[in-house]
Amino acid sequence: MKTDDRYKLNLQNLPDEGERLSFDLDDEFFASIEGGEIKGGDVEVEVFAQSVGQGAYEVEIEMSGDLTIQCDRCLYDMSQPIESSEVVRVKTAEVEEQSEDDDGELISVPVDTMSVDLARHFYETAALNIPLRHVHEDGECDEEMSKRLEEMRAVNADERTNDGGDTDPRWNELKKLIDNNK
Repeated sequence: MKTDDRYKLNLQNLPDEGERLSFDLDDEFFASIEGGEIKGGDVEVEVFAQSVGQGAYEVEIEMSGDLTIQCDRCLYDMSQPIESSEVVRVKTAEVEEQSEDDDGELISVPVDTMSVDLARHFYETAALNIPLRHVHEDGECDEEMSKRLEEMRAVNADERTNDGGDTDPRWNELKKLIDNNK
């Protein structure tokens, strides 16, 4: 993922009362992530970062907006609304690169840099808020693709039965095997 410094949170100059930041994730941001399923979007992100102890920080991330993703049914782009809120803990440590624990809630950053790149967390949070099955609302899928899908359904249904409307003879043979094993 290629990102620039605008998504970095500088922990070194964090005020005692915390700091609020706003980010707009647009098509350019999502295009910078190679191989992602999100093609674009318009997502507003609000971040509140504060120190909670020596070398420990809490970063609250709230995002809402729309993502552009591919419809599972017609394969055309669709808009998917998302809304999310999460808290990420950041800890300074004597390490060479960023790392996180298994649940993704703790980020360790090197003491000498004292900054964390939030771009990856923004993308992952957005991606995790996409439903497993994402399709257009009824009637909004591409008309040409919907017609083709319906034709394919009809062809597949015809292949399952022969001309007389009887069950495919191969199924009868399989049923005999099941009956013999009872």
